[in-house]
Amino acid sequence: MCCVSFIDTLATNLGWLPGNFSIHPDTVSILRFFGLSGLLLCNLWTEHGYWAKMGNQRFMQSNDDGLLESLDICYQYRNGWNSAVSFIHSIVAAKGSVYFCINYPSGTRNRLKTCMETDPDALHRPFFLDTLAADECLKRWQGDIAERRAQLREYELAYDSEHMVFNTATRHLHEMSLQWLSLGQDCMDLHVQLGFLQETHTMFANKLSLNKNGWMVQLRESVHDTFNVLRSQCDICLRWTHVYRARTDNRINLVFHLANQEETNISRKIAVSTARVARETQRDSASMITIAAVTLVFLPGTFICALTSTTFFDFADAGIKVSAKIWILFALTVPLTIAIVGAWNIWKDRRLQMLERERELEESKDTRSENS
Repeated sequence: MCCVSFIDTLATNLGWLPGNFSIHPDTVSILRFFGLSGLLLCNLWTEHGYWAKMGNQRFMQSNDDGLLESLDICYQYRNGWNSAVSFIHSIVAAKGSVYFCINYPSGTRNRLKTCMETDPDALHRPFFLDTLAADECLKRWQGDIAERRAQLREYELAYDSEHMVFNTATRHLHEMSLQWLSLGQDCMDLHVQLGFLQETHTMFANKLSLNKNGWMVQLRESVHDTFNVLRSQCDICLRWTHVYRARTDNRINLVFHLANQEETNISRKIAVSTARVARETQRDSASMITIAAVTLVFLPGTFICALTSTTFFDFADAGIKVSAKIWILFALTVPLTIAIVGAWNIWKDRRLQMLERERELEESKDTRSENS
C-alpha cells in the first residue's frame, strides 16, 4: 500500500511569507499522527527557511538481524523562483509507504495522474515521486536560464553605442550577474540533492537485496540510471550559469569601455568647439572694425593739420584768414588717407585668410583624430 498526501500552502495569506506557510492545527495533528517530521514542521515556519535550508535527512532503521525495516527521508527543494519552498517526506516500509508532498509542483501532479492511469503500480517504484519532482525542477531552472540568456543575447548583439543607454544597461547587467550567481547556487543545491537521493537509493537497494521478500517495491527499472541522467542535466545547467555569468561580466566591462569612449568623444568635441570659439574671438568684431576705420579716416588729416596749422590759418583780430595754399592740405590728406585705408584693408584680408587656413588645418587634424 502506498499513501500520498499532497499539501498545498500557496492559497493562504498567513505565515511569514505569502504561500509559506500556514496549515490548520487539526491538519498538523493528523499529519504528525501519520509520521510527518517534526523537524520539517519547525523549518516550515522559520523565517530563514528560504536561504537556511533544512538539509537532506535520511534515517534507516534495521532489526536485530541487520535487515532493513524502514527508510525515512526528508528534504527541501525549490521549483523555480516563482514558486513556494517545497518539501518531500517519505516513510518507506515493507508493507507500504507514506509520502508527504508539501507544495508539490502542479505540473508534476498532472504527470503523476497520467502515470497512475497507465501504470497503477508506478508508485511502488522507489523514489518515483522524487524523480518526477526533480525533473520538474530542472525544467523550471532551465526556463529561468533560457529567459535570462535571451536578455543577455540582446546586449551581446548591441555593439552600437548609439542604441544603448549606458546607465540602464549597466544596472541591468549587474542585476543579471547577481541572478546568474543565484541560479548557479540553486542548480548546485539541486545537484547535491540529486547526489543525496542517488546515494540513498544505492544504500536502499543494497539493504533491500538482503531481505527484499515482503517489500512492495519494483526493482525492474534502474532508478540509479534515472538519477544519472538528472544529475547530468543539472550539471549542464550549472556549467551554463557559470559561463553566462562570465559573459555578463564581460558585457559589463564592454559597456563600461563604450561609456568611457563616448565621454572621451564628447570631451574632444567640446575641446574642438572651444578652440573654434577661441579662434573666432581672435577676429576683429564689427564694432572694432568700424572704430578702426573711422580712426584711419581722421588720423591722416589730423596729422597733416597738426603740421600745417600755423601756416594755413591766421587767427587775426579782423577774422580768420585762410591761406591760398590750403589746397596743399587736401592734396596731401586725401591721397594719404586712401593709401592708409587701402593698406589696412589689404592687411586685414590677409590676416583673415591666414586665420581661415589655420582653422581649416586644425579642423582637418581634429577630424583625423576622431576617425582614428
